[in-house]
Amino acid sequence: MSVIISADTLLGLSEDPGYLTGYGPIIASMARDIAATGTWRCAIANGVHGTLDGLGVSTYTPAYQPSEKLRRHLSLRDRRCRFPGCTRAAARCEWDHVTPYPGGATCECNGEELCVHHHHLKHGTGFRVHFSTDPADPPATLVWTTPGGRTYKDYPDPLLDPVNSGSAPATSGNNGVGSNDGARGAGKTAGADTDTDTDTDTDTDTDTDTDTDTEESSLRSRIIIPPPDPGPPPF
Repeated sequence: MSVIISADTLLGLSEDPGYLTGYGPIIASMARDIAATGTWRCAIANGVHGTLDGLGVSTYTPAYQPSEKLRRHLSLRDRRCRFPGCTRAAARCEWDHVTPYPGGATCECNGEELCVHHHHLKHGTGFRVHFSTDPADPPATLVWTTPGGRTYKDYPDPLLDPVNSGSAPATSGNNGVGSNDGARGAGKTAGADTDTDTDTDTDTDTDTDTDTDTEESSLRSRIIIPPPDPGPPPF
């Protein structure tokens, strides 16, 4: 569990709410109480976009599997599945190399959190993904390309309000979905995590062509509904 709180709120100079992961916004006094008794870990937020720049520790590992430090970094940076429009919480997602290992390194510069469904979709169909090189985009913006050739951007959720990074932490789920013209789209706005706690042993895999057509159609409508929660990730 972690609490995101601005420096002004922590020092009592502001009553902007904090953000409790897995729950949502909490009042300033509660955020200060939790911070006073918790373990501190500095998270540096980007001054323009409000997104995570770093946790002050190295995340690189030569191994295939990510380290605990790297998973912690990705969980805080991504906060949800990074497929455009998906709101599955990062705690229920799997680590994925954007560029497959060993061609791509195991570090935050080549990692993303994906839910089981979209993880399988990426590797089993013609969807492709890479980090944006547009300097106007927030760090860790992902560009997804569908099998049909259309591109969509997925922006990381800001830790702090990008308009005023000294104010309240932003809520998760305000995900911008771009189109193939490169402009930032209106995106889907979602408050709480929409996971369903449905216990099922049913295999959610479907025919590859059907899966691809469905996801591309959903992207075009800018609403992607994840399947029932398949349970905790394998690592």
